[in-house]
Amino acid sequence: MLSEFHSFEADCTAPDGGKCRWHTRYALEESEIRRALTVSERRRTGPVRTAVECAIGVVVGAVCLVNYFTDVARPTSTLVIGVLCLILAAAAVLYSPLSVRRIAKNEAKQQKKINLWIAESGLGFGKKLEHYHEAAYEDVAAWQQDDLLVLFPAKNNLIAVPKAAVDEDCWAFLCEKLTPRTLR
Repeated sequence: MLSEFHSFEADCTAPDGGKCRWHTRYALEESEIRRALTVSERRRTGPVRTAVECAIGVVVGAVCLVNYFTDVARPTSTLVIGVLCLILAAAAVLYSPLSVRRIAKNEAKQQKKINLWIAESGLGFGKKLEHYHEAAYEDVAAWQQDDLLVLFPAKNNLIAVPKAAVDEDCWAFLCEKLTPRTLR
């Protein structure tokens, strides 16, 4: 579901004067932003890293707690380390979803408009026309989750393209040019 800022046109001109097949302008909703950030987090760290961090914290915490309760001297430091490890293991699992939710809520409130120009040779994008950037399709990493394409055209950029923001031909063109990896 797109906000009221959505517009779409075919056969247009990009800000640099080049020809493009399509131009779309839209603002993402909170759920779309959350999904895009989740894909970004998965791409960057992955579930394996989180599982390893959590497992290490749980194992070290459990060893310390077992040591505390079985040792006659009961050193307080092992209790403190054990509890801290378990807290850090829980934080490794909970931090990412909570921060994604907070960031998505803040971004959705701002209703930033995304401009995306789609040409034969690549993408043009920018939230404002004076911040226009271009990227060739081969330089864009793409992930697809149902009706959302998440594009990584440059080092620190992320563009979410909901299927509702473009027509069927444009969606098929993007999927063909980008060959996105599919996520569930």
